[in-house]
Order: sequence, then C-alpha cells, then structure tokens
Amino acid sequence: MNGPCGELWCDDHRPSQNMTPMPAGIAKAADQVIPELNGKLTGMAFCVSCPDVLVMDLTCLLEKAAKHDNMRQELEVSLKDILDYPKDQVVS
Repeated sequence: MNGPCGELWCDDHRPSQNMTPMPAGIAKAADQVIPELNGKLTGMAFCVSCPDVLVMDLTCLLEKAAKHDNMRQELEVSLKDILDYPKDQVVS
C-alpha cells in the first residue's frame, strides 16, 4: 500500500513498487502460532518491493456478527503488537 508520495497519490505507482499477489502458507503458519485457528482461516500474501513492509490478507468466517468499532478496539488492545492496520488513508 502506498501513501501520498507526490502531489497525487498515484505519483508513486512505479512498477518497482507495486505489490504482487502470491501463494503463501499464511493459514498454515497461523495454525502453528494460534492452534485454535486450525482450519478456520485462509489468506494470501503479497510480494512488496519495500524493505520495511509486510502485507497479509486475513480472511475468516466469524461465528457471530462483529462491529467495526469492536474489532478495532480488539486490534488496539488485545492484539496490540500482533496485528495492525493502517489508520491513515492509503491507496493500493
């Protein structure tokens, strides 16, 4: 994901800085770290041409409805230093 690097957000969309989707063992790795997630999630990885960026798409089916504010609060409290999301406007 890019931030506003020029006058326009798209100014920084060079081929050398694009993200490329690729297969990955994200779900398998998550199962090893959090066994309770075994078989309950899928995901994919992106090849990012930046040395300090990691992107992960985490997809899961929740047992009950979840509100955005509740999920954000969990990310900021219970899952701090484990999962994060961009708080600024971003463009892909």
